[in-house]
Amino acid sequence: MRMYVLAAATLLWATGCGEDGAKDETGDTTTATSTGTTGTVTTGTGSNSTGTTTGTGTGTGTGTTTGTTSTSVSSPTLTTPSDCATWLLTYDLTGSKLFIDSDIASYEVTLEEPYSDDLNMGPGQMTIRVPDVGGAPGAGRVDIVAFQMTQDYSVGVEGFVYVRTNIEVDSGEAICGLVSGDQSAAGADVSWPDPNMPGYCQNGSVSCTGILCGTSGSPEEGSPITVEDECGPMPLNGLQLSADYETLGMTPVVLRDKDGSVLRLGLMGSQTSAVLDEATPKCACP
Repeated sequence: MRMYVLAAATLLWATGCGEDGAKDETGDTTTATSTGTTGTVTTGTGSNSTGTTTGTGTGTGTGTTTGTTSTSVSSPTLTTPSDCATWLLTYDLTGSKLFIDSDIASYEVTLEEPYSDDLNMGPGQMTIRVPDVGGAPGAGRVDIVAFQMTQDYSVGVEGFVYVRTNIEVDSGEAICGLVSGDQSAAGADVSWPDPNMPGYCQNGSVSCTGILCGTSGSPEEGSPITVEDECGPMPLNGLQLSADYETLGMTPVVLRDKDGSVLRLGLMGSQTSAVLDEATPKCACP
């Protein structure tokens, strides 16, 4: 029974958050305009320009009104739109698996519908950024921009120790990339100079029902363990992208190895959207 408890407890850790982009600020341009009783109007606008309006009345006087306008632009930042274009590719992670192994028993939890089944979980998705090559996704710098996965499953024996894990993993969106790697050619694996992805943050709970709850690290029945903003790096293996960028995969990585229980996560995904970002921020340019 020890395995059931330790297997569920392995999800109690995670990682850092995404970056917020800075925006340029541009002042409004204002034109000063006046009109004489029977006269004509000429206006001037522009950045740091002067506009003059002259009105000629039926009397003996001529009035002139002069206004000055200006436009302010903030200094460029890393998130200022650049001249490069990239593709944002989003993948449904159906088929991904959590492997829970111990000396007593092993489980495979699959990301698939129906999500409510004991050994199913989901949904999940990943968004990556790749270069634009001739109007289509291509090889070069690859960023993981966002990662989300619902890990909601149950293991054990009802009535004895039945552990329910309900954890939401969400990195948020990092427009400059959570982590950057390199793909030498279309169809080649993505290699990571630093094979750890920040942003693996978890929220949720682990609960237990049965007469053996509260032993071997499991929560007491009726007293779930709460997981709140627990973050830590997620290790990465090479990301496998098909030559047409329609599918992705990653061989299992060890998320935790403790107390005789090993938790591993393997990824599989199919592309659901491809968006050309023609105003890619400078920090994300290849």
